[in-house]
Amino acid sequence: MKLRLLLAGLAALAAVGASCQALASSECTGTITRLYTENSGYVWVQFAEGGAAEILADNPSKASFYAGLLAAKLAGRPVTFRYWKATSVCTQINSDVQGVWIN
Repeated sequence: MKLRLLLAGLAALAAVGASCQALASSECTGTITRLYTENSGYVWVQFAEGGAAEILADNPSKASFYAGLLAAKLAGRPVTFRYWKATSVCTQINSDVQGVWIN
């Protein structure tokens, strides 16, 4: 009986740990040097610190992201991108944009 409870507890802990990894994200902060858009709805953001962010045309938040990014660029304010993947590298190109902070 104790062994079953112990195994059930370990299984529950493993399930919680797996779900926490699934919710993980990463963030990168930088100053916008270039902001590019095209008529297909694609937005490209290049950072002074290296790396870039792509906001794909099918991202439902691209218009609000672009408005905030343009304001940050004009004001010279840094921005922080939140990416869905916990493994995003800030000096590379990331296209899994979840959110944008204007710092």
